[in-house]
Amino acid sequence: MVADPSRMFEGHEVTDQEEGLFAAIQGLSLVYASLEEHQREAPLCKDLLEASKMGDPTVTKFRLHNNILCFQPRGAKTRSYVAPAYLRLILKYFHDSPMSGHLGPFKTWKKVGHTCYWPKLREDVFHYVRHCDLCQRAKPAQDNKVWLHTATPASYPLERVFIDFMGPLIRTKKGNQVILVVIVSF
Repeated sequence: MVADPSRMFEGHEVTDQEEGLFAAIQGLSLVYASLEEHQREAPLCKDLLEASKMGDPTVTKFRLHNNILCFQPRGAKTRSYVAPAYLRLILKYFHDSPMSGHLGPFKTWKKVGHTCYWPKLREDVFHYVRHCDLCQRAKPAQDNKVWLHTATPASYPLERVFIDFMGPLIRTKKGNQVILVVIVSF
């Protein structure tokens, strides 16, 4: 159950699309319960199910677990459920819901990947997160580099003087703990 969705973000009103998302989140357990049925109807899942049942070597990463198609590469300890195309709204759940907190693309991809699988999952997640309107407005860019400022050279002595304290350091016998640093730019 989602607490008052209108308070998801201050100053952000809930749209019809988001109300649909909240309804989907509340019914998420029902989606998992009927996943076997959903997979039988989806074209991608049908093909993978048939190939998996036939023992096709090209689909060795896919296994049946309790009659549900899962993505589980050899040696992997965890399995991810193969999500039909119309169930990929789960991406919205893992990124937009108040419990998810609009994480960045990598963390969202990891969260979705622990539960679901579909072809081009990583690209879909990165595209969705990078085009999230709320994230674009609320979060600062992560690729801004902070460079050292270039100082213009001084033309005569004592034109530019830099002063700072260095410390606290280990106390000396006289009780001093800081050093006054003075640098003349010339």
